[in-house]
Amino acid sequence: MKETIEKTFKSGDTEEWLDVVWTRPIGYWWARFFNYFNIHPNTVTMLSMVIGVASAYFFCFGSYRMAGTEGLIMNVVGVLLLAWANFYDSADGQLARMTGKKIQLGRILDGAAGDVWFF
Repeated sequence: MKETIEKTFKSGDTEEWLDVVWTRPIGYWWARFFNYFNIHPNTVTMLSMVIGVASAYFFCFGSYRMAGTEGLIMNVVGVLLLAWANFYDSADGQLARMTGKKIQLGRILDGAAGDVWFF
């Protein structure tokens, strides 16, 4: 399995340690899931943007200081959604490399996805 995952990595000089041991393996399983259903990598990128924006909503309205336990729960949900968006962000590139569905629009969307989350 490790050889298969490594084939979906970016070049060795661009991969970070945390990505290699955490994000990429989980993203790989998502990529396999999307590949099974023949979902295009750009669709996965768009999903990551939607999930990332949803996380922003929970961060915006979640505050332990202002809302107590309910605010804390909203922050935890925001963290989980942001992690999920990050896994999808990993999966879209891995899926593109896995299936050969690499197009210029995908690179533009992928670059914009992170900006959309953090905006």
